[in-house]
Amino acid sequence: MNGRLYDFIALFLASGMLTGLVGCANYGSGGGQVPDSSHYASGVNAANRARTDVLDALLEGRPGLSPELSGLQLAVMKQGEVIFSYAKDRVGSHNESTFPPFESRSKVRVASISKLAVSIGIMRLVERGQIDLDADVSQYLGFELENPNFPSEAITVRQLLSHTSSIRDSGHYWLTVGETFTDFFVAGGRYYDNARHFADGEGQQPGAFFTYSNLNFGIAAGIIERVSGQRFDTYMEETVFRPLGLKVGFSPCSITRIAPDLLAPTYRRNNEQGEWIPDGPWRAQVDGRTIACHVGMAPFDREQSPPDRYLDNYVPADNPTFFSPQGGLRASAEDLAVLMKLMLGKGRVGDVQVLRPETVEDMLMPVWTYDAEAINGITDEVEIPGSPNAGLMTSYGLSVHLIDLQAWGLSENRRVLAGHLGEAYGLLGQFWFDPRTGDGFIALITGTGDDPASFAPGSSPLYYVQEEMLRWWLENF
Repeated sequence: MNGRLYDFIALFLASGMLTGLVGCANYGSGGGQVPDSSHYASGVNAANRARTDVLDALLEGRPGLSPELSGLQLAVMKQGEVIFSYAKDRVGSHNESTFPPFESRSKVRVASISKLAVSIGIMRLVERGQIDLDADVSQYLGFELENPNFPSEAITVRQLLSHTSSIRDSGHYWLTVGETFTDFFVAGGRYYDNARHFADGEGQQPGAFFTYSNLNFGIAAGIIERVSGQRFDTYMEETVFRPLGLKVGFSPCSITRIAPDLLAPTYRRNNEQGEWIPDGPWRAQVDGRTIACHVGMAPFDREQSPPDRYLDNYVPADNPTFFSPQGGLRASAEDLAVLMKLMLGKGRVGDVQVLRPETVEDMLMPVWTYDAEAINGITDEVEIPGSPNAGLMTSYGLSVHLIDLQAWGLSENRRVLAGHLGEAYGLLGQFWFDPRTGDGFIALITGTGDDPASFAPGSSPLYYVQEEMLRWWLENF
């Protein structure tokens, strides 16, 4: 075991915060292949049928406990291999949906789970010596990025990936055609608005305070573009996804160009104003009848062939939010299982070494851990006193969310999982793995029929329906 990792484990065992984060052996077969599976795979045994029955029931919803779900994709890993998967939807059977059937190969917008993929892309440039995690990001962006409230404190790449940069979303973190990235951060910019995207509270200087911010990943994408000279979506496909044999991407057009029926919508039962209507029809929230290759592009019918070229005159890093680096990856649960294999396999999947073992180790190391006495961060995405989601985020690495199942009331003993959550446009996603055992769990709920926050929570800071999924994995595998 690497000495630095050993010291890290000893420190957290002594503090009672985390346990068990060690590298595991290289599991996995070659390329991006995972076992093909359908709702009832051939040879499925009685135990798996019982497990599937529970998932079917969760899709129906539990009155007063959890909402009806539009669909679910799920993959379970054991010692680095996918041993169980599931894909089913209710929209097609209840709405006479005109969308293609929802299958295990269907790709959805996986929301903030995308951030882990972005971090892998950044770390490839770190390994090449083109990025220093602890250098001032200004040298990579082409303009001076500093928090005017803390001008002597540099903002670093490590801080971006761990949400300790002092950058704030303030309700707006994307740009459209004709807008440039400096509009957020340079005085006089369209969205500068008296430096509202920078923290100004006591003790919230760069590196000192955790606040989850999507805009951090717009900056990270800008760094990728400036350093690589490539558009963000192209870089990710060529440098991260293609070597792993994955046909995924941050542009919906990269999916529909392969086959229109691969791209699946996410849903809510709501109206055009966004108000929940539990008895109403399912409405596609993104990637529905029309799609757009990037933010700000005029949408077109999904059955039409996407343009071969777009953004031809784009200058890298002018607007790295075009492809929603904070949440725009389109992938299936089985695609995400390949990224999980990479993390469990010390940067390797089969014969493909994408990251060095020590790089994966760096990603898993906590950069920030919550200190209740110092109050050094916000443990939910929003600062709401008494929020049932308080305690959701208490330790974070490089785009890696670290949780202790015991603290969440889901294990009698300490057990640390690493991964990420995702929530946007109806999707509720979980991506968790145990680096010690090689086990993992991926669940993509494609939409809910009612607001998941309106149901009473369980023992954890998760929505109850997510906690039910997580318990299902822990009790069955």
